[in-house]
Amino acid sequence: MKRLNYLLERLQNNSCSEDELNELKILLQQDQLVQKHLTQEFENIIEENHTNLTVSKKTWSAIEKEINSKATVSNKKILRKRIIGVAASIALLLNLFFLWKYNRNTPKWISIKNTTALAKKITLPDHSSVWLASQSTLEYPSEFGASKRETKLKGKAFFEVTKNKKKPFTIRSGEVLTTVLGTSFNINTIDSLVEVSVATGAVRVAAKDKFIDVIPNQEVIYNSNSKSLIKRETLTALYTMWIHNEAIIDSVSMNQFSKYLEKTYKMPVFFKDENAKLKKLYSLRLNTKDSLQTIIKRINYINEVQLKIHKNMIEITSK
Repeated sequence: MKRLNYLLERLQNNSCSEDELNELKILLQQDQLVQKHLTQEFENIIEENHTNLTVSKKTWSAIEKEINSKATVSNKKILRKRIIGVAASIALLLNLFFLWKYNRNTPKWISIKNTTALAKKITLPDHSSVWLASQSTLEYPSEFGASKRETKLKGKAFFEVTKNKKKPFTIRSGEVLTTVLGTSFNINTIDSLVEVSVATGAVRVAAKDKFIDVIPNQEVIYNSNSKSLIKRETLTALYTMWIHNEAIIDSVSMNQFSKYLEKTYKMPVFFKDENAKLKKLYSLRLNTKDSLQTIIKRINYINEVQLKIHKNMIEITSK
């Protein structure tokens, strides 16, 4: 009896091994009445395809009838306790078994936080790749489900998603849900903002009751304060430099590049003439370690614009 109680406790705590589960089954078979009606309950559940794990009225009646048929007037009270005990054991075992089965079949979620200064590459169960930025956290199941691939992100990451039309890939970032079938894109969460920029393929970004579809060199910005979703043109290569530390941009207007300068170096850009906005940069190599002065010298040397820092602003004029 002690061994039976021990195994039942192991089963309840989801620590029961396959061998212990088989041992428990053998011990239960020693009580023929429990085993008989437990088997019948399993058959009822399978046939009716439900998960209401209580002893049915039919089984209650069968247990009571079988025990009462062997009872005498003097032991009716004792046998009544036996009826309740058998039914309670069956109900308990049904619930414990299905709990054990559910826990064994439910993938465990893995949480990874990048505590290093460099991007950390993570390979997911479907062979998708994620580059996780410093101090960012990614959560994902040990195995993806049959119909979807769910992940959660806090911070910044670049995703290269393995294509699978039957199993959409989703990333939950606070109130924002990003959905893809197979593509590469960048997600960055900063305080109340979530930014999603696409490198290849197409992405759907949803928040609350709104959604926006995004294609390469576009980004969506969600503001959790105003609950707004805004789409705009961008240079995805510039915002994924943190992965490989460098990028080469070609045929990019100064107007587009100015947004990168403002965001990266926290300094406003002022165009002294409108024509300067249309001037393009060609074969410009950038590195995450470049100082603002280094970039200015590089642009001034080979391009049709002149940049300089004046009164805490970046002034741009045509040559």
